Amino acid sequence: MKTALLSALLIVFSGCADSLENLSEEIYTARLRQPGRNFEEAIEPAVQAYYLQKYGADAEQRLQATKAGQRLLKDRIAVGSRRSERYVAVDVPKSSLSKGDAQIMLFDTQTASVVGNEVYDLRKAPDLTTRLIFDTYSAEYVGTGKEL
Repeated sequence: MKTALLSALLIVFSGCADSLENLSEEIYTARLRQPGRNFEEAIEPAVQAYYLQKYGADAEQRLQATKAGQRLLKDRIAVGSRRSERYVAVDVPKSSLSKGDAQIMLFDTQTASVVGNEVYDLRKAPDLTTRLIFDTYSAEYVGTGKEL
Protein backbone atom coordinates (compact mmCIF):
# COMPACT_ATOMS: atom_id res chain seq x y z
CA MET A 1 0.00 0.00 0.00
CA LYS A 2 2.75 2.47 0.98
CA THR A 3 4.83 1.55 -2.05
CA ALA A 4 1.90 2.14 -4.40
CA LEU A 5 1.23 5.53 -2.80
CA LEU A 6 4.88 6.55 -3.08
CA SER A 7 4.97 5.46 -6.72
CA ALA A 8 1.87 7.49 -7.49
CA LEU A 9 3.34 10.56 -5.78
CA LEU A 10 6.62 10.23 -7.67
CA ILE A 11 4.75 10.05 -10.98
CA VAL A 12 2.72 13.15 -10.11
CA PHE A 13 5.77 15.12 -8.94
CA SER A 14 7.95 14.07 -11.85
CA GLY A 15 5.30 15.46 -14.18
CA CYS A 16 5.44 18.76 -12.30
CA ALA A 17 9.22 19.18 -12.42
CA ASP A 18 9.12 21.58 -15.35
CA SER A 19 6.49 23.74 -13.73
CA LEU A 20 8.47 23.88 -10.47
CA GLU A 21 11.38 25.51 -12.31
CA ASN A 22 9.09 28.39 -13.28
CA LEU A 23 7.59 28.76 -9.80
CA SER A 24 9.67 31.76 -8.75
CA GLU A 25 8.90 33.53 -12.03
CA GLU A 26 5.18 32.95 -11.45
CA ILE A 27 5.39 34.28 -7.89
CA TYR A 28 7.15 37.46 -9.05
CA THR A 29 4.65 37.90 -11.89
CA ALA A 30 1.75 37.56 -9.44
CA ARG A 31 3.36 40.12 -7.13
CA LEU A 32 3.92 42.49 -10.03
CA ARG A 33 0.23 42.35 -10.96
CA GLN A 34 -0.79 43.65 -7.53
CA PRO A 35 -1.92 47.30 -7.62
CA GLY A 36 0.77 49.79 -6.68
CA ARG A 37 3.70 47.39 -7.19
CA ASN A 38 6.68 48.09 -9.39
CA PHE A 39 9.22 45.62 -10.73
CA GLU A 40 11.74 46.11 -7.91
CA GLU A 41 9.10 45.40 -5.27
CA ALA A 42 7.90 42.34 -7.17
CA ILE A 43 11.30 40.64 -7.18
CA GLU A 44 12.22 41.50 -3.61
CA PRO A 45 11.88 38.25 -1.66
CA ALA A 46 10.72 38.01 1.92
CA VAL A 47 13.30 36.82 4.44
CA GLN A 48 12.72 34.64 7.46
CA ALA A 49 12.77 36.74 10.62
CA TYR A 50 14.87 35.19 13.35
CA TYR A 51 13.63 36.38 16.69
CA LEU A 52 15.17 35.83 20.08
CA GLN A 53 11.81 35.14 21.66
CA LYS A 54 8.10 35.69 21.27
CA TYR A 55 5.98 36.74 24.22
CA GLY A 56 2.57 38.20 25.05
CA ALA A 57 2.20 41.95 24.63
CA ASP A 58 1.26 44.26 27.47
CA ALA A 59 -1.40 46.95 27.12
CA GLU A 60 1.10 49.71 26.25
CA GLN A 61 2.70 47.64 23.49
CA ARG A 62 -0.71 46.84 21.96
CA LEU A 63 -1.66 50.52 22.11
CA GLN A 64 1.57 51.68 20.45
CA ALA A 65 1.32 49.00 17.73
CA THR A 66 -2.24 50.08 16.98
CA LYS A 67 -1.26 53.76 16.86
CA ALA A 68 1.70 53.07 14.55
CA GLY A 69 -0.39 50.96 12.18
CA GLN A 70 -3.24 53.44 12.04
CA ARG A 71 -0.78 56.32 11.53
CA LEU A 72 0.71 54.45 8.60
CA LEU A 73 -2.72 53.84 7.08
CA LYS A 74 -3.68 57.50 7.51
CA ASP A 75 -0.43 58.66 5.89
CA ARG A 76 -0.80 56.25 2.96
CA ILE A 77 -4.36 57.46 2.36
CA ALA A 78 -3.25 61.12 2.59
CA VAL A 79 -0.61 60.71 -0.12
CA GLY A 80 -2.77 58.48 -2.28
CA SER A 81 -0.51 55.45 -1.91
CA ARG A 82 -1.79 52.25 -3.50
CA ARG A 83 0.56 49.95 -1.59
CA SER A 84 -1.21 46.75 -0.77
CA GLU A 85 0.95 44.96 1.79
CA ARG A 86 -1.61 43.38 4.11
CA TYR A 87 0.62 42.92 7.15
CA VAL A 88 3.18 45.38 8.44
CA ALA A 89 5.65 44.97 11.30
CA VAL A 90 5.67 47.96 13.66
CA ASP A 91 7.96 48.92 16.53
CA VAL A 92 6.66 48.68 20.08
CA PRO A 93 8.24 49.79 23.38
CA LYS A 94 10.48 47.45 25.35
CA SER A 95 9.08 45.52 28.27
CA SER A 96 10.70 43.80 31.21
CA LEU A 97 10.76 40.60 29.10
CA SER A 98 12.73 42.17 26.23
CA LYS A 99 16.21 40.85 25.44
CA GLY A 100 16.97 42.34 22.02
CA ASP A 101 17.27 45.85 20.61
CA ALA A 102 14.01 45.75 18.61
CA GLN A 103 10.52 44.67 19.61
CA ILE A 104 7.83 44.47 16.96
CA MET A 105 4.23 43.46 16.53
CA LEU A 106 2.25 42.72 13.39
CA PHE A 107 -0.55 44.99 12.18
CA ASP A 108 -3.22 44.03 9.63
CA THR A 109 -3.80 46.92 7.23
CA GLN A 110 -7.10 45.49 5.96
CA THR A 111 -8.78 45.15 9.37
CA ALA A 112 -6.82 48.08 10.90
CA SER A 113 -5.96 46.03 13.97
CA VAL A 114 -3.07 44.27 15.65
CA VAL A 115 -2.53 40.64 14.65
CA GLY A 116 -2.61 38.39 17.71
CA ASN A 117 -0.98 39.39 20.95
CA GLU A 118 2.65 38.45 20.27
CA VAL A 119 5.70 40.66 20.50
CA TYR A 120 8.67 39.46 18.47
CA ASP A 121 11.94 40.29 20.18
CA LEU A 122 14.69 40.84 17.58
CA ARG A 123 18.42 41.22 18.08
CA LYS A 124 18.34 44.39 15.94
CA ALA A 125 15.80 46.27 13.84
CA PRO A 126 15.68 45.32 10.16
CA ASP A 127 16.00 47.93 7.41
CA LEU A 128 12.80 49.82 6.66
CA THR A 129 10.53 48.21 4.03
CA THR A 130 12.24 44.82 4.40
CA ARG A 131 9.75 41.99 3.92
CA LEU A 132 9.96 39.52 6.78
CA ILE A 133 8.30 36.22 7.56
CA PHE A 134 7.07 35.74 11.12
CA ASP A 135 5.64 32.27 11.73
CA THR A 136 2.90 32.19 9.05
CA TYR A 137 2.78 35.94 8.27
CA SER A 138 4.74 37.88 5.67
CA ALA A 139 5.04 41.52 6.74
CA GLU A 140 6.79 44.68 5.61
CA TYR A 141 8.84 46.33 8.37
CA VAL A 142 7.72 49.96 8.77
CA GLY A 143 9.23 50.90 12.14
CA THR A 144 7.01 53.40 13.94
CA GLY A 145 5.10 54.16 10.74
CA LYS A 146 6.44 57.75 10.67
CA GLU A 147 9.59 57.08 8.66
CA LEU A 148 7.95 56.10 5.35
